[in-house]
Amino acid sequence: MKGRGLQAYRFKTCTHKIKSIQKEQKKNMKIKNSKLYMKNKSIIEENEKLRKKPFLLHQENHALYFSSKRGYLPMI
Repeated sequence: MKGRGLQAYRFKTCTHKIKSIQKEQKKNMKIKNSKLYMKNKSIIEENEKLRKKPFLLHQENHALYFSSKRGYLPMI
């Protein structure tokens, strides 16, 4: 009878340790996920800025081209 009680105690202890480890792993994954989310958000924002840049440069180039055609070059 004592052997079974010890076995049950060891099983409970082992199960508790496993649950504790799983809880810690879940917490660590949430932290990593949050960090990756913030990094991804930052990359997306930078990407949007970089996409706008060629468009703005094209507009500026277009304006300068037509200004030069009219004989007027703005001071930059």
